[in-house]
Amino acid sequence: MAIKEFRQPKNNGSVGLSRLCLREASHLSLVRHPNVVALLGVWPAKNSLLLELVEGQTLAERLKRGPVEPNETLGVSKCVSLALNYLHNLSPEAVIHLDIKSANVLLPSKSAATAKLCDFGSARLLPKHACGEFLLGGVSGTPAWMAPEVVEQRPVGRPADVYSLGVVFWEMITARRDTNLTQSYSQ
Repeated sequence: MAIKEFRQPKNNGSVGLSRLCLREASHLSLVRHPNVVALLGVWPAKNSLLLELVEGQTLAERLKRGPVEPNETLGVSKCVSLALNYLHNLSPEAVIHLDIKSANVLLPSKSAATAKLCDFGSARLLPKHACGEFLLGGVSGTPAWMAPEVVEQRPVGRPADVYSLGVVFWEMITARRDTNLTQSYSQ
């Protein structure tokens, strides 16, 4: 079992840790998929989630060695795509992850064919009445992987995750991120 502990950021004393912990737990409690890390429980007294232990490394750690081999790229891509398809088609409310990045893809030491998506801290539920998009009320995610609509604070939906997944695919093939995208949004 892995424990994800929510800690108070040094620059923000007003964040409600229990609220963040319970929000992520509520999103993960809706999900049962072999390519999504499983929620096993919540430890409210410690503002912690009890999660499935995935022994191995993150895709970000793997990329430090260089580009991913084509067969492994296909396996990881398939796993993450299946996870997103499942999340985006949940009923009655879809889960939009909003932080798809190489650090949030776990590669079990057994096989990349069982890669798992993790970290639902930025995730949002897509309400039934939202017609496929909603306003975040702020920027959520990691800049290098964010879709333009997230950065520009326009309505977001499933395509934001698909865009971020494309950035991850690019990373796997090249072992680098397109810094032109990041730089254009930081100006």
